[in-house]
Amino acid sequence: MNSTETLENSYILVLQSVENLEPVEWDIQNVCGTWSVKDVMAHLTFYQHVLADAFHSVLDQEPTPYLAKWLSTNQDELNVAEVEAQGGKTAQQILQEFDETQAETVSLLKQVPADALTQKGRLASHGQAWAERTLNDLVTGITAHARRHCEQIQAFRAQRHA
Repeated sequence: MNSTETLENSYILVLQSVENLEPVEWDIQNVCGTWSVKDVMAHLTFYQHVLADAFHSVLDQEPTPYLAKWLSTNQDELNVAEVEAQGGKTAQQILQEFDETQAETVSLLKQVPADALTQKGRLASHGQAWAERTLNDLVTGITAHARRHCEQIQAFRAQRHA
């Protein structure tokens, strides 16, 4: 499976995990730690922005600050800060941002030359940890991360409706 398919399949899985969710269920905590479904979606949206930034970077376009922040900040602190920053938004607003960012990310990914996706070190300028990794590795890691959160949302939903 190529990176575009992987990203699109991840997007479908995320949407399926929140499909027909009751409005009240978006704000119930303890889906993932203390996070609600809305918080998890805000978190996943941030990671879509990280991917978009990575593709902007490879395409020599001006990236937004998400990738640099993700690479230079303690992940636990960053996750909390990013979710808290989205706290004033409604679930619908967060879902809309997720949709828009996903569309941007797929559009950018389709512009990245195929060899750039498998070339090690394309993100090396963002830190030594990326010297031996590829953009495909980033896509795979972030989509696996989304899948784990979808499993948590699905478990929450199953528990609520048991």
